[in-house]
Amino acid sequence: FIHRGEMRFDGLKMGKLQMTIEQRLTLAADWNELIRAGCQVTIRQFAAKHGLRPETWRREYNRGATGVSVPDPKDKRRRKYAEYDPMTAQDKINENNANKGTKMLVTNQMAFLFKKHVVDEKLSPYDAVCIMAKELPDQRIPCVSTWYKHINANDIGVPYGSTPYHPDRRNRGGPKPHPAKTVPGRLQIEDRPAGSENRSRFWHYEMDTVVSSTNGMGGLLVLVDRKSRRYVIELIAHVTQTDVINRRKHPLGSAENPAVLSVGDLSLNLITRKATRNGTEIELSTHEFKLLEILIRYRGQPLDRDLLEKHTWNYHLNPYSNLIDVNICRLRKKLSPNGEPPLIESRRNAGYVLT
Repeated sequence: FIHRGEMRFDGLKMGKLQMTIEQRLTLAADWNELIRAGCQVTIRQFAAKHGLRPETWRREYNRGATGVSVPDPKDKRRRKYAEYDPMTAQDKINENNANKGTKMLVTNQMAFLFKKHVVDEKLSPYDAVCIMAKELPDQRIPCVSTWYKHINANDIGVPYGSTPYHPDRRNRGGPKPHPAKTVPGRLQIEDRPAGSENRSRFWHYEMDTVVSSTNGMGGLLVLVDRKSRRYVIELIAHVTQTDVINRRKHPLGSAENPAVLSVGDLSLNLITRKATRNGTEIELSTHEFKLLEILIRYRGQPLDRDLLEKHTWNYHLNPYSNLIDVNICRLRKKLSPNGEPPLIESRRNAGYVLT
């Protein structure tokens, strides 16, 4: 090597500092002199001489190389490197610094329209984005989360607290938001009848889920009783607010769907999930309650094991399992608290029947 002094960059070796243009000029003078003299210099040897990591100098060389390194014809294991231009390396660094981060997706026109819809017209950011997509069909409108980030940064003229909802409102203070505007004509939470929040009475339902088919043409409506938490599934023709309201015509406790099932001196309350025989109250487990319910509904008809398994456990048990027999035996004993004759009979090759 041609030694040009003992200048070393020990701070850069540990990755604690950034290389300056003066240091690049010093490295370039030493490197280029070695290349012009025809020395067989390597990246690792040159980096060790100046106290740099090999990766650091390799990155710097790739930025400012004036040519392409080629294999050395005298020694195929080595490569002949080109000269190093520190100004070219500095230009690439400045270009990368200018391109840091993602490009700005919100234009001044979008910011003006967003502020107009949210602040002046009192719309939610989601409604503002939907309207802007129609007003600017040839432009790509950023998603709602992007607008919330700009509201947090306060760089689009929409102060924090001007929207009806904000993801991190719990963690920040601010003015009370205005109520969100909705589509005119739709029923709101405030339009519910008086007493609908009362959970102490039965047959007060709340809608849990609406499962629709393709394009909303029909579906299943799931209603949950507020007190007993018993659910009722109803079929609806269309997934609309009117059809959902009209389909609630068979609530639990009505004549079509009674809350108490009776057969002889045995009665089963579907709300309290308790059975009564001759005035004696009988406590039932979950599986025993489901078994007794289906036996009463289909009294006089033999029910096979597959039907009882599907209704009680919602899946088919092991064919060698005796869970059905064990639960039926327990239920048969519970239904005769005072020595009454058993109500559940076993039919060979048919199943169980409630007489």
